[in-house]
Amino acid sequence: MATPPLNIRQLRHTDLPVIADLLAASPEASQWMPGDAPGHLSLVAEVSNGIAGFAIARTVAPGEFELLNLAVTLKFRRRGVAEELIRQLFLFSPGDWFLEVRETNSSAIQLYEKIGFSRIGTRASYYADSKEDAIVMRFRAC
Repeated sequence: MATPPLNIRQLRHTDLPVIADLLAASPEASQWMPGDAPGHLSLVAEVSNGIAGFAIARTVAPGEFELLNLAVTLKFRRRGVAEELIRQLFLFSPGDWFLEVRETNSSAIQLYEKIGFSRIGTRASYYADSKEDAIVMRFRAC
């Protein structure tokens, strides 16, 4: 399926109920709300009938960034929405990007590797809800 026409924009406070629903339907994503992250770069991907996904990132140090949360509605997965959100983050903030992903989230790992992220380590028992390990990944965005 083709990527739907997307409007990538800053997340608004009024988007939070939709984001909460999206997170509830995405147990593999980090389970914290964008409203808990003031000052972070928070983007949404809009389609004609609503929000298809969101991404949240933060600056860790000059030229170093972390992708904190990314989720796409089931209907729009595997259609380029996550890739476009990440690409827009890279445009806003070129430099070294890091993320943690559940070791069992093979779809996300595959996406990140397709984009060019490399595995650089593991965080044992990283996720409080399951004690699952996280894979740490890195990408250099120019």
